[in-house]
Amino acid sequence: MLERDKIELFPTINVRNTVLWQNPDIFAPFDLSIGKTCNLGVFLVRPQSDNIDRLKLEVDPIHHRCGLLGRVKIGDTQGNIYRDIDLKGVGYVALARNTDKTLVFDIRKRGEEDTWGTWRDDKALRERDITEFLARRGVRTNRMIAIIELEELALSNGELLTIKEAKKRGLLRATEKPVIGVRAFRMRDRVRHQEKQDPTVFFAAKEVVEEENGLKLRWDEYIFWIAMTLGKNLGLIHKSGYWHGIPSPHNITLAGEIVDFGFGEGSKRLEDLPFSRAQQCKQLDISQTRDTVTQLMLRLADLDLVSLCNATLLQTFEIFEDNYREHLSTKS
Repeated sequence: MLERDKIELFPTINVRNTVLWQNPDIFAPFDLSIGKTCNLGVFLVRPQSDNIDRLKLEVDPIHHRCGLLGRVKIGDTQGNIYRDIDLKGVGYVALARNTDKTLVFDIRKRGEEDTWGTWRDDKALRERDITEFLARRGVRTNRMIAIIELEELALSNGELLTIKEAKKRGLLRATEKPVIGVRAFRMRDRVRHQEKQDPTVFFAAKEVVEEENGLKLRWDEYIFWIAMTLGKNLGLIHKSGYWHGIPSPHNITLAGEIVDFGFGEGSKRLEDLPFSRAQQCKQLDISQTRDTVTQLMLRLADLDLVSLCNATLLQTFEIFEDNYREHLSTKS
């Protein structure tokens, strides 16, 4: 596997927690027992001067509240293999103003409902419910390994606060219940999750797909495989009665997973929408997924890995649309 450039690791500090839910369908090498404390209840902090051996997470300012725990192969009861495990809701990471330096900041309120750096329990549970439902129907998405309820959190300097104290200081809303989501991806890197994306991620992604399928792919074949996989999975999502809303380059991985179903406040079930609105939502999903495939092709073309001739574009979109229609209409 090719090595990544510029991987940034930040230390964490343990916070009091309770495992709220653990996925019985995932074979994960962690000590996770419902109702008990676990060692994955952590919060990102700025590098400390002490000599304590702290758990470190790989961070990226695009994923403001997430840290990559590691790359280790784990499986599920369906025979799928995942290799990227991340923790969502572990603090606020961003670029320092007017620099390209990544820093950990204190959590802060965001808009009317959310907080930079935390993950609300209702949104985590919603993502779990949707992704588990879809995964059991063959959709290629991320899986939730566990949900950990937080009893305290940490400021960027390592100061620990109870949830009650964090609310008293105005860092959390009165109704907010922060959790950490332990999530598994075949590959967490997205189609275009940053403007200056490390080119090695594309080679790593192709290797993941090749290993999974037991074959070697040319770059145009990798694009065709992505188009086929996304068409199939979007068809299965819509057939299962759901829609995504933003299958953008940030919400589709380089291994062809459609992820992040927990955002937003409205229903993701098509039957809850008026018929005309449901049709619009499906068309929006189709259009944005096609655009995401186009973005991937443009990025690979920038690296001189594929040619953007009309024949390749036409074939790619035909593959996407054919697989979408096929799996939308397939009998269960």
